[in-house]
Amino acid sequence: MAPLARLAASQGWHVSGSDMADNQPTQDLQATGVRISIGHSPANVCCSGHTWQDDHHGLAGDSSAQHAA
Repeated sequence: MAPLARLAASQGWHVSGSDMADNQPTQDLQATGVRISIGHSPANVCCSGHTWQDDHHGLAGDSSAQHAA
């Protein structure tokens, strides 16, 4: 997701995101002005009515992944 976030931010879009841990990609995005929250929480989603939640179970065929858009 980091390359897409970087691209959107470079085109003037408001970009924010979250990750479970601080890491090099989150630090690189923060350096470009992208708002990054550590930890996944609905409280981290701002300024949008669109969210996407995926805990990767869907990649393994588990139908418990939830998505809203």
